Amino acid sequence: MFLVDKTVKLWEVKTGKELLTLSGHTTYVSSVHFSPDGALIASGSGDSTVKLWEVKTGKEICTLISLAAPNAWAAYTPDNLYNTSGGPIMERIGFRDGLVVYPEEEFKAELFNPSEIAARIQNALRRKT
Repeated sequence: MFLVDKTVKLWEVKTGKELLTLSGHTTYVSSVHFSPDGALIASGSGDSTVKLWEVKTGKEICTLISLAAPNAWAAYTPDNLYNTSGGPIMERIGFRDGLVVYPEEEFKAELFNPSEIAARIQNALRRKT
């Protein structure tokens, strides 16, 4: 038996000191990639998500999900803001609270905020050092 670690760990190579542990995936982490400037980490997981992290703070910026239609995707933040590719697939997207699923239109006015998600990514890139 072996345990699956659902985290991403960032280490200082010279000292072996653990710098960050990024937690949030619900199953094993299968891939990790740094942005070219080193400001962001993208982690892919067996839970079919990609999470975008700010390296400087270790904060999760957003989670990306590929949906079951060509070029269809959704992104959401830890505080439930979201953005999507739009289109007919959105008729099948909802928000779940426990066992109750609510249609997107009940939350769109309050939580659909693509510009805020983009701003958070840009802010993380500016804070890289």
